Amino acid sequence: MTDRIQGPKVREVRAKLLSALRTYINDQGLKQKEMADRLGVYPMRIHRVMNGDDHNLSIECLMEMCDTAKIEVQVTTYRFGKVMSK
Repeated sequence: MTDRIQGPKVREVRAKLLSALRTYINDQGLKQKEMADRLGVYPMRIHRVMNGDDHNLSIECLMEMCDTAKIEVQVTTYRFGKVMSK
């Protein structure tokens, strides 16, 4: 599944989520199968995260994996240089 919008901001968000997940996975020192079991996903998803194959990973999927891994994700919105929400 992929996100419908593929603009630069979506790619930036996806890249940040992938980076956080890669760091978490590397820090745990587990095999991909073990990490998949821990995060409740198929091993192929872990493989895709680790290899940067993000075109098949939606932001929703990445967010769910971050949530399961207890990785805190913060979103801040801006309009004309002013913070609108955090």
